[in-house]
Amino acid sequence: DPKTRTIKVRLNVSNPQDRLKPDMFVRAVVRSQIASGAKVMDADMAGKWICPMHLDIVKDSPGTCDICGMELVTAESLGYVEATTGRAPLVVPASAVLITGKRAVVYVQMPDTDKPTYQGRVIMLGPRAGDYYIVKSGLNEGEIVVTNGNFKIDSEMQLRAKPSMMSTQEIMSMPEHKHDM
Repeated sequence: DPKTRTIKVRLNVSNPQDRLKPDMFVRAVVRSQIASGAKVMDADMAGKWICPMHLDIVKDSPGTCDICGMELVTAESLGYVEATTGRAPLVVPASAVLITGKRAVVYVQMPDTDKPTYQGRVIMLGPRAGDYYIVKSGLNEGEIVVTNGNFKIDSEMQLRAKPSMMSTQEIMSMPEHKHDM
C-alpha cells in the first residue's frame, strides 16, 4: 500500500509457544538469498511444486493442494532458482552510495596509482537488501568502492567545481580525484 508503506505477506514460521495469532500485526525482518533477476536462491526448492494459496504445501511432483484442491505450480514460476544455477548479484554497502533522487553515485578506487585516487561513478541500483543495495549496472565485480568518507570526497569535488553527485549535467563517469592520506 503506497499510502501506508505496508505490504501484506504470507509467511510460514514456527510458532511453538502459540504466541502468534491469525491477523496479528508483527514487525519482522525477512532474509533471503537473492540471485540475479531478483530470484530467490533455495536449493531445497529446486524441482518442487507449490500451492500458490498455501505456500506450506510443497510436493515433489505435480498435483493438487491438500487444503484447497488448487493445482500446484512449479517453484520456479514463483521466483525460486537453484543455488547452483542462480548467480549471486553484485551488491554494495548502503553507506557507499550517495543518492541524489535521480542518480546514485559511488566513488571507486582506481587501481595502480601512486596516491589513493577515486573516480565518481553513476550506478543503477536495484532493491535495497538489508544494509546493501543490489547494483544493476555501472560497477564491476572486484572494484573497490569508498564506504566511509565518500561524502567528504564528493564535497571536495564540489569545492573544486568538478563533477559531483550534485552536478546538474548527466554524467556516466566523473573525473578522478587524488586524495592525500
